[in-house]
Amino acid sequence: MKFFERVEAALEKRHHHALTTRLRRLELLFASTKSTQIQEEWLKQRHIEEMGRFAMLQREIYIKEEVATRLKTSKSRLLTTEEETELRAWEDELEGFDRRYCLHKLVSYNLEHQMPKGPLIREWDALNRKREVLSRENEFRCAANGGCCKRGCGCCEKPLNSHREQGIYGHCSTECGCCARSRKYYGD
Repeated sequence: MKFFERVEAALEKRHHHALTTRLRRLELLFASTKSTQIQEEWLKQRHIEEMGRFAMLQREIYIKEEVATRLKTSKSRLLTTEEETELRAWEDELEGFDRRYCLHKLVSYNLEHQMPKGPLIREWDALNRKREVLSRENEFRCAANGGCCKRGCGCCEKPLNSHREQGIYGHCSTECGCCARSRKYYGD
């Protein structure tokens, strides 16, 4: 299968992405069922982890924004009991993020080291480049789900930056603060 990989690399270098994708699909015809199943299972687990990481970062950013707003409000007036309770709950949730994020990174690290080889994995790698994450298809999907692409606020085009990671690109999850403020409630 190294032959396919060398041809793929040459096609990618010349920006023949559609042809490269077709070549990967052709290679799948020669791959064993077991190899394909292993790749599919790994991709499923990786997808779940990626979505979890992205949602976690969006949630952290949202909570930090809400806490900052609430603290600013507390300087101009007394907070209601409900507002104080909510503020404490957010602060408690932020305290638990370090542990949860560390566990998530450990799972991601282990998955990366268990990554199988094959055409499905190479296709996943190609699709995860920034330009593909921000593709029109994913933009339409985000808009159809009521995300930031529907409102045109531009949030999805900006990288998610936190003290944990910089430059993570993606579309809205249920944890997107912009979407929660737009809906006027948190959650689905």
